[in-house]
Amino acid sequence: MPETAALPTEALTPERFAAFGQVILPRRVGGQFVRHDYNPATNPDEAQLVLGQGGTPRLWLMHLGGPLLGFSTMARHLRVSQCLGALGGQEWLIGVAAPGTRPSVADVVAFRIPGDVVVKLHPGTWHAGPHFTTDECKFFNLENMDTNKADFEPADLGIELRYVMA
Repeated sequence: MPETAALPTEALTPERFAAFGQVILPRRVGGQFVRHDYNPATNPDEAQLVLGQGGTPRLWLMHLGGPLLGFSTMARHLRVSQCLGALGGQEWLIGVAAPGTRPSVADVVAFRIPGDVVVKLHPGTWHAGPHFTTDECKFFNLENMDTNKADFEPADLGIELRYVMA
């Protein structure tokens, strides 16, 4: 049995998550034909997506069994800004470490993601998840078609980190 360590979870805030990616919050809009002055091209809060980069974007739905409350390996994608969000409003968890060299246990931060929020990971952000406490959860995932084959670099942490709900 591998050695384990506790990984406290934090509430997600855009400021705290900024080193790892962007938090995409719900935005109230008036509808398809309602005129407004909002311009997403000039708003810095819009997700800064990196897709393509030699691949074809892929939006797909994952149906995962759980609970999933620990990990000993992280991965990163250098060519894509992966986006993850839960379907059905369920809170979920993700472990992340900033882009750069292989992460150590001390580099890993865990967040609780509200079910009505999406996270966009910066290219190169180390991540483990999505994880959750229930028997199953569905997620949408925006990445490239070949992300998990041609743009996948794993890192073994040498220890299993187990989420602790704070």
